[in-house]
Amino acid sequence: MSDATDFEAAALEITKTEATAVAVGATAAAAVPIVGEVIIAITALIYALAAIFDQTDEIQNAVQALTLHFDAILSAENQVLLMRDVSSVLAIATAQRDVVRELSPGQSLTDAQRALLDSNTDQVVQTLGDIAYWQRPFFNEAVYSDAWSGFLAPEPSLEPGSVVFDYRLTMPAYLESIVIRLIAMLALDGQFKPRRREEVARIASQLEGYHDKIARAIVKIPAPTDAELIAGVQDSWWDLGGHGPGASPYKRPPARIYGAVETYSAYSAIDTWQDEAYDLGVDRRYFYNRLALGTLARCKKVYLDVGLHSVWSVVRRLKIIAEVPLTTTFDVGSDWSLAEVGDLLVAPAPDAPPRYSAIDLVALVSKSLPISFRDAFANW
Repeated sequence: MSDATDFEAAALEITKTEATAVAVGATAAAAVPIVGEVIIAITALIYALAAIFDQTDEIQNAVQALTLHFDAILSAENQVLLMRDVSSVLAIATAQRDVVRELSPGQSLTDAQRALLDSNTDQVVQTLGDIAYWQRPFFNEAVYSDAWSGFLAPEPSLEPGSVVFDYRLTMPAYLESIVIRLIAMLALDGQFKPRRREEVARIASQLEGYHDKIARAIVKIPAPTDAELIAGVQDSWWDLGGHGPGASPYKRPPARIYGAVETYSAYSAIDTWQDEAYDLGVDRRYFYNRLALGTLARCKKVYLDVGLHSVWSVVRRLKIIAEVPLTTTFDVGSDWSLAEVGDLLVAPAPDAPPRYSAIDLVALVSKSLPISFRDAFANW
């Protein structure tokens, strides 16, 4: 790559690589044994973690590929930007992982090896958890925009020359460093001792903070108002795909769009409303409810596509290891509930209660939407 335009062109590939690596990280974290008070001998541990070693190799390869994508825009900036160093920082942890990986049956770590394994893997997790490693230069080319929504820039609004949060390089490296740290804890102690569980709880809290920050950056394409639809007129603002002088019936941008965007990466799930007409008479609530549900479905698709459910799964696994009580086993970013749908929808009639009953919701879903929400992303 040579400039911001090339970086923008590679955005989809970058996001897919990141999401794949994060999914592997979630699988690796889930495979780390929770042994309680039972101490695992290091030889048995190596055999137990053989598959995890292979998975961390896969993450490392993804990090190297992502580094190449980010290299051009990062190397051109001053030394304040630390994202450029993510790969080299991670290499410190992978070197310690390989020490454990290469032990022969019956062989133990020396005192010097134990000290390095403990300090280096701990330091890498702390280093990669620093927000300074999650920033890249901001440039307008990487901001999502369309004629209907305008520019959907990440918050707070930035100017060229500023730095913006970007998780796509650091998140896979951070997850790998966490998995390696868990391996180190077991290699050193044979179990997760109380002081180790306290550390795991802190890691879970920090990772959850990054998860929530990215989830908050998933925004909806603005829904049209009655005035922007103009019932029965085919050159409404929504049909034209935009507002103002640029919205012309002779040169139209994509019209009737709806969906969601993750503003840090500009990754989106956008579709065009396919119904030939929309009735804004007595059944206008039906139209707005279908549009709202379709938009929410695309929010959840974006959440899944950028790997946030995998990150959520890692947070949950870390809390289990740390013996931190789980407040829920339900991922609101990807899973559906009738309560969520009920909060979203317009009341069924002007004089009706503001919420649907559960029976009414089931009837609405079964009547107007596919039975499986998970299979419905492309059908609304």
